[in-house]
Amino acid sequence: MHKILGDETLDRKIKLPALHALGDLCIYCGEAFNQKFLSPTLMILSIATRTSTAVANYANDVDTLEFLKELREEIMDQYITLLMSASDTNHKGLFEEYLDNIFDFLEQTCNIESKFDLKIIKLIVSLVGDIATHFPKHQSVQTKATKDYIEKGILVL
Repeated sequence: MHKILGDETLDRKIKLPALHALGDLCIYCGEAFNQKFLSPTLMILSIATRTSTAVANYANDVDTLEFLKELREEIMDQYITLLMSASDTNHKGLFEEYLDNIFDFLEQTCNIESKFDLKIIKLIVSLVGDIATHFPKHQSVQTKATKDYIEKGILVL
């Protein structure tokens, strides 16, 4: 799966299901997956966050913009899934180096989605809630989990 996601020559339609499959593997394999594959998977998601928020070059390409939106949704789904599994298997510490990147991604996603898309808002609020639950004393989480865009999202729900 990691090779599929890293291969720039493959059709992008294949990449979303491959990304989803990593989350499924993580849940079903738990400890075995997290020991060997959680760290590289988090690295792939980190790269995917940057790709998914680079929308400026595609202002006139509706298909690419739709794909990037679907990619952002899938990334949030997978962060939620991976964090749940990592927490269950005592590997959530691997997330710490990615927390700032995750919050930056969420804020950029809010900026891209200028209209309030309920699905996106629910995913953002769910992911922030999960992160805040699993890292309650992390200073960066305490600061970033209360930013305006998150509070506005909560009010919309």
